[in-house]
Amino acid sequence: MYSYTYSYLFFFVTPVLGFIHDYSKHKYISLSTQNKYILTPVLYLIIYLLLYLYNQITYNYNHINIINILIYESWSMLIYKTGISIYNNHIQKQNKYKSLYKNRDLLYNNDLDIV
Repeated sequence: MYSYTYSYLFFFVTPVLGFIHDYSKHKYISLSTQNKYILTPVLYLIIYLLLYLYNQITYNYNHINIINILIYESWSMLIYKTGISIYNNHIQKQNKYKSLYKNRDLLYNNDLDIV
């Protein structure tokens, strides 16, 4: 059986591997890479505190499973990135149709002015 303190090392495995992956992919370290590196442990801490508070409120004094925190972080980032992608796609389509109809209105107004 592994020690309880070693289980917290899982919090640093994913960010370090992601940092190495980004460095090997982009061949440089940028500010955005460091922000992603910092974001994951911060999310782990927030989720841990939320689970701890939930356990205190419900008088459930069981051990908080580290693997659940890792899974919840993955789910939250998946939902966040999906929402950002949908929002950006919606804004991009909205701007596309605005410019399309604006050009079409200009074309029709110019035809009416000439006649």
